[in-house]
Amino acid sequence: MPRGWLLAALLLLSPATASAEEDNPYRLRYLALPFSFGMTSFFETKTLNKAAHAIDPDGVGPLFPSVSGTIVAALRMRLVLAPHYRYAIGSSEQMGVQVHQAFMHFGYHAYERGELVLIPFIGPGIGITALSIAKPNLPAQPFEDVIDDPRGDASMHSVHAAVHGGLAAHLWGSGHGDFIGLGTGVVVSPFSAGWKRRGASVLDGPEPLASGAYLMLVAGWHTPKAQRDGPNARPFLF
Repeated sequence: MPRGWLLAALLLLSPATASAEEDNPYRLRYLALPFSFGMTSFFETKTLNKAAHAIDPDGVGPLFPSVSGTIVAALRMRLVLAPHYRYAIGSSEQMGVQVHQAFMHFGYHAYERGELVLIPFIGPGIGITALSIAKPNLPAQPFEDVIDDPRGDASMHSVHAAVHGGLAAHLWGSGHGDFIGLGTGVVVSPFSAGWKRRGASVLDGPEPLASGAYLMLVAGWHTPKAQRDGPNARPFLF
């Protein structure tokens, strides 16, 4: 008899438990790993080129090749949590610039229809901008001479706080987890710690490249696999 009562209790409770799990708004809906490739235009580029005009009249170009990677966790309440890393690089004859930024995104599944998914997002972050400047027309030197007397160029960096907002659009999925899409957004840096060179402050320098707008092509993978038809059909999730 006790075994019979236990079995009956389990049969009664199992559907309710499954239903409760399905209705849990904090339950994980899917994971995704999107990677992006595109171009970024930094708002501070003109100021940097003006400050370095004496040594580099041409300056760095307006567009910086950029890559990014994200880990996306989507909940059933349509909320999206996504740590995100961005990297941009630019150079000229005498200057080289690299920008590293990391953010914590908070997004929302604002629109889903068929294979189209739109997710606006915003999040705080931190970044570091590295700048190297070299004198023009440096003669060829043996490596040992450079090590013994490293002159002729300067390397600086600046740490900054930033806020990142944008829109991710999932456009197509194969049904096997892979997908492509587009991403666009704006990064705004309200504060930077100023330029540092070998631990010492560099005074009266231009604002570091940190704020800008971008357009990226997105490709990646997500789980679970999407289904086009049937009772469990769902859109191709981003």
